[in-house]
Amino acid sequence: MSCYRSTHLLGGHNRFVLSTSGHIAAMVNPPGNEKARYQVAKECPEDPQEWLRRAGTGHGSWWPDYASWLAERCGDEKAARTSPAVAGWRRSATRQERTSMITETSRPGRS
Repeated sequence: MSCYRSTHLLGGHNRFVLSTSGHIAAMVNPPGNEKARYQVAKECPEDPQEWLRRAGTGHGSWWPDYASWLAERCGDEKAARTSPAVAGWRRSATRQERTSMITETSRPGRS
């Protein structure tokens, strides 16, 4: 549990969640995987074994638990911003430049 030590390196109130899957599988497995399990405790004592004794086991993916935790700390949802591509911007190799909104038939001097 060497990763558990980070809970005491960071300031503020920490919450440690331990997935029973490998580190990659825990990240990419979507919610709905009933075989998945995770452990979480309300407090992070100094001793990782003490944390493990206090931790409860959650069934399924840890993602819904994480989403709930985030929702308690986030503001209201906002509509997504329009992406630069939709707003008429394109990325060149060196800079962003405005794309032309003039079509061939609407250029001055053309009919």
